Amino acid sequence: MPRFNTVAAAGGALADIASGRTVPPVGAYYARLVRGQLTWTSPSELARRDDVRDRLWRDSAELVGLPVTL
Repeated sequence: MPRFNTVAAAGGALADIASGRTVPPVGAYYARLVRGQLTWTSPSELARRDDVRDRLWRDSAELVGLPVTL
């Protein structure tokens, strides 16, 4: 489907970021691959909520058997 990225494109972009071949702009932390082009976006309002962060941490810790502390 033309609106989706290929596995190779997504994997290549991730590998480039992880290896340091692609360096994000200063202050950018969130990357998106849009039609094969890596873009840097601001996090959504939901992603900036502390209560959502805490819930994700608790649920993830519980799923892997770690103590749930916050």
